[in-house]
Amino acid sequence: MHVIPAHAIAVSLHPPADPVELSIRNLCGGKPTSRCVVEVAQLQGGCIARRQARRLGFSGRVIDRWIAKGWLLPIHRGVYAVGHLPRTHEERWWGAVLACGKGAKASAATSAAAHALLRPHSRVHVTTPSKRARPGVATHTADTETVWIDGLPCSTVARTLLDLAGCVPAGVLESAVRQAQVRGVLELRALAELMLAFPRARGVRRLRSILGDPVLLAPTRSKPERIALRALLEAGWEWPQVGEAIAGENVDFSWPGPRLVLEIDGPTHLTPVQRARDARRDAKLAAQGWQIVRVLDTDAARAPAALRRVVDSPPQRWQTDDSTRGGAAALRRGGAAA
Repeated sequence: MHVIPAHAIAVSLHPPADPVELSIRNLCGGKPTSRCVVEVAQLQGGCIARRQARRLGFSGRVIDRWIAKGWLLPIHRGVYAVGHLPRTHEERWWGAVLACGKGAKASAATSAAAHALLRPHSRVHVTTPSKRARPGVATHTADTETVWIDGLPCSTVARTLLDLAGCVPAGVLESAVRQAQVRGVLELRALAELMLAFPRARGVRRLRSILGDPVLLAPTRSKPERIALRALLEAGWEWPQVGEAIAGENVDFSWPGPRLVLEIDGPTHLTPVQRARDARRDAKLAAQGWQIVRVLDTDAARAPAALRRVVDSPPQRWQTDDSTRGGAAALRRGGAAA
């Protein structure tokens, strides 16, 4: 399964409109009201900075009165939650970024969570152009590119992976790299350029070892799939298509030549309901000439043997034309090595 649930992410390379300017524009020259504060906060995870409220035209005395009444709740120095304390990770990220001032952006593990590469962590990481410390926030100093995810400034995927490499365990880094590959956002060229630009950065060696391992870069969705893929490659099988759709059905591994599909089944596939779904799915693929092989996730390392029984079976098990049988033979490199 994926590292995290997949969901749509709106990533922009251009900075969004300033929420304060939008609110001022909506006033049309009128007097500022508390509604302006709410409008700004709605675009920033329910948070607003004191400097933003002052730009809207509110005096320090009015702001202090709102704080005393509990309408503005301090979460960082000069940053307030409007109406209630942050309830989600996104709201906490916004508070930390606003607290770190101009040019601040979510980075490292926080940016990875915003890009949907890792699950959110309780500690918020923020990178700023100049050195700045804020209690409760892990701050880093660097002048890097910025992308905006639903308005939140974040590090690019490449920079996020480079930053992660120096501060998370190897397994977590591998998960983030794989998820970036699965989501189609892994910019290998951009990441390579960063690694060349910062050869002494922490974790560069670890990143190189991951990028040099094709199994770790393949868009597999679970550990058993990676075990099966490694076993297949070590047994001499051609590199399969990973996670591709066939007749509208996503399959784990497929080889178009011999029209062969390999599925790695977890515990959910043993339930009666899922078995019925798998049977209908297999019948749909079989009707189009595909041979389906299923292996339990606990037996993932035996995937080459399971496939070999199909490939080495009598020709009538395959389509009768010579081209298909040739594809089956070509699937195995090294003959007996498979």
